[in-house]
Amino acid sequence: MNKEIKNHLKKGCILAFILPNDKYKHILREIIKSAQGVYEKICYVSLNKPCTTIKNELEEYGIDCKKFTFIDCVTASVKSAGLKNDTIFVSSPKALTELNIAIKKIYKHFNVDCVIFDSLSTLLIYEPPSTVIKFVHSLVSMFRVNDMACIFTVLKNEVGENVIKDLSMFLDEVVSLGE
Repeated sequence: MNKEIKNHLKKGCILAFILPNDKYKHILREIIKSAQGVYEKICYVSLNKPCTTIKNELEEYGIDCKKFTFIDCVTASVKSAGLKNDTIFVSSPKALTELNIAIKKIYKHFNVDCVIFDSLSTLLIYEPPSTVIKFVHSLVSMFRVNDMACIFTVLKNEVGENVIKDLSMFLDEVVSLGE
């Protein structure tokens, strides 16, 4: 699986991996491991788990967190979250403007060359598909101008075909894994 994933990871490439629900965690771990071998500095955007949980999981899988900065969209919604050296806290997964600003800060201050966005399916819980598509389009424009790569993850059973079709218009690739 790693080789299949690595074949899609290139400098400045913007793609979505469509993952089956039952293999999501396993394949996400493989994506992260593969990305770590390709990119120098990675920003992990978490919309569904606190960054402390993500860091613990990465370390459990033998992934070096020193290459990562984090945007945590969960912690601040349930408790006060101060700034940490490697983490920016966003108030909620539905705070799209705040999230956009946080991604710009991460790029500017940490010279990130890849963003792993976990996951578009979570955004669709909070926002209608048209809003999510506009938000992703805005991010993609920023990534392209700054020659950044981005990996969006999407749960196969959580996203309709129309959303995938709309995403494919401005992403380099939409890849189904784990079928």
